[in-house]
Amino acid sequence: MPLASSSYFLEEVEKSQELLKEVLGQDFFTRIVRFPGGSFSVPDVFKEVLKDKGYVYVDWNTISGDGESNTMPAEKQLERLKDTARGKKNLIILLHDSVTKQETVKALPGIIEYLQEQGYQFALLK
Repeated sequence: MPLASSSYFLEEVEKSQELLKEVLGQDFFTRIVRFPGGSFSVPDVFKEVLKDKGYVYVDWNTISGDGESNTMPAEKQLERLKDTARGKKNLIILLHDSVTKQETVKALPGIIEYLQEQGYQFALLK
């Protein structure tokens, strides 16, 4: 469903924040938001309302391709990641987590090993 207004959008972000607090504890807070599907086609007004409330949005710049198929083999996911990471200093990798993503689970050890071999370090987004 398309977002009806920036106030509705902000309300949804704040509801998500409350649900996360219920699960992770009342001290939890994140100012990071990822738009479903990425920010590429999101109207600027939604980006501005986030900024005005102290949130930041992030997009990925590297993929394994696991969003394109539930059955993409782990080896192919690693190759896709290598292709999309090539030449980038910093990576934000899009991977999916669901019961249908067993090949992604299988791909993770190879992905992590490859990234470490290339000198990448893992860090939290803040």
